[in-house]
Amino acid sequence: MSIVNTEDTPAVLVIFQFDKELCKTFNNSVVRQKSVMKSYGNGQFVGFAEEVVCLDGDWKRNTTVGFLHFDSAMAAQRWLISDPIVRQHDWLDDAEIWIVPLCTEIRLWNYLQLSLFNSINEDNFKNQYLPKFEESVSKFGGVPFISSTPYIEVPRGLKEIDYLIITEWPDEDSSLKWNRSQL
Repeated sequence: MSIVNTEDTPAVLVIFQFDKELCKTFNNSVVRQKSVMKSYGNGQFVGFAEEVVCLDGDWKRNTTVGFLHFDSAMAAQRWLISDPIVRQHDWLDDAEIWIVPLCTEIRLWNYLQLSLFNSINEDNFKNQYLPKFEESVSKFGGVPFISSTPYIEVPRGLKEIDYLIITEWPDEDSSLKWNRSQL
């Protein structure tokens, strides 16, 4: 099963970063607003992580992520400003919210890997790193570019990264094997 975009604009993933103790609150809020989300650009719940594994670099301790899919950035923005629960400044203790364009459909596998980059040399990154990244992730059974973008809209929180890649994995083992191969 996969989530399919119903508009001509790029579909987006809305990424919520919040305290991991609030996973049930996030889930319950999204379930309650399911029909409202659906009316705003086919908004759909993708999931959340009860645990985030930081493989390299820094990740805010006790922070997790939740994901929603919308058919366009405009639909996601309209939902964010109109939803009575989400627009409250203290919802999920002021969760950070990012909106990123998708490059391909989400397959609803259980493992999403976020690779966050700062201060990149754009030419080297696009011409050398990304092609090698795509080839190696594919070789290990992953989908390399669910999202691959410097365009990160931040309706709430701080933009602390210059580039984001979201990789999708069919299982934890494939992800771990690929990550170990990169050391």
